[in-house]
Amino acid sequence: MGGGFLVFARGFLWLTQVRTDSALWCTLAGACVHAGGPVAAMTLGNELALGAAPPERAAPAATVLESGQELGGALGMAILGSIGAAVYSRDMADALPPGVPHADAVRETLGGATAVADRLPARTADTVLTAARDAFTHGMGLAAVGTAVVMAGASLFSLSLLRGAGKTKGSTEPSAESKPAALVQIIYMIDFKGSAARMGRGSPKPLL
Repeated sequence: MGGGFLVFARGFLWLTQVRTDSALWCTLAGACVHAGGPVAAMTLGNELALGAAPPERAAPAATVLESGQELGGALGMAILGSIGAAVYSRDMADALPPGVPHADAVRETLGGATAVADRLPARTADTVLTAARDAFTHGMGLAAVGTAVVMAGASLFSLSLLRGAGKTKGSTEPSAESKPAALVQIIYMIDFKGSAARMGRGSPKPLL
């Protein structure tokens, strides 16, 4: 799992080297590298959590894991997009030539800058597009650096706290030091409490 997070971080570090004159394959290669990292990490994480859950609680555990992954992905894209957009707007506010029409659209997105540049004189359009592309790659690079740092931290966390998780010690019973068991216990408590509230009976029994 730690290796998967490191691959994820390496892919984003690759994207920090993308410039306005970089070939398309450079961006695609970085995207392929960072896309492979979470696949390995998420697969092993699911195996650890679901392997610690009893068979009768596997469905609720899988549901919570899937919901967490979807929520995390949406939040991650929103945060990274916000960082990139903020950097782009700040850079364009400093680099945009005075008197450019529809300046607000140019400062908002690279697409807006391209659309406005199509209706400008050649020299002004070239200046606007160059500034917009530089600002966009700058924002993407900063967002990629932040993500790489977070993924490196996740790798250290998994290597230090999840090493050996899920192993047994001389018996078929789950190890007392199995780290995912705490997560599954929380999942079980949440699901059981919700079911008990609807059915009016029972109290959660600890798994451990």
